[in-house]
Amino acid sequence: MVYYQEILRLTALGCSQREMCVSVSDSQNAVVKIQKQALELGLAWPLDVSVTDGILKQQKLFLKEQAASSRCQTMSTPTRSPIG
Repeated sequence: MVYYQEILRLTALGCSQREMCVSVSDSQNAVVKIQKQALELGLAWPLDVSVTDGILKQQKLFLKEQAASSRCQTMSTPTRSPIG
C-alpha cells in the first residue's frame, strides 16, 4: 500500500526523501513520483479530511499511470488481419 497522504505530510514538514522512504516503506522512485504528480496537480498538505489515500490513488495521483497501463494492455492484445 502506498501512503500518499503521509508522503505529502512529510514533504510539507521538510523531511528528506530518504526519511520518507523509511517512514512509508517505499522506494525513493515512488516518493519522487508522488511528489512530482502532487506538485503538478497542486496538491499540498494539509488535505481536506475527506481526501483519503484511496481517493488520491483513484482520482488524482495515478491517472497518467492508469492511462499508460490501459495503452499497454491494448498494445499487447494480438490482432488478426483478415486473410484474403
